[in-house]
Amino acid sequence: MLQRLVAADPAAWTADVPAVLAALVLPGLGAFYLAAATAAARHPEAFPAGAAFVVLAARAAL
Repeated sequence: MLQRLVAADPAAWTADVPAVLAALVLPGLGAFYLAAATAAARHPEAFPAGAAFVVLAARAAL
């Protein structure tokens, strides 16, 4: 489900990765979200704040 949501609007789902991870609460959901965000990276509009920002946010969430 998360993969479909992220794929539908990658820019919206990757604009504030720390906020999404915090909202998902459960680490398992965060892992699924990060996998979906990684898959969405194929789209040019994904990661409006930059891919490095997403990597740092993911690392901080661990």
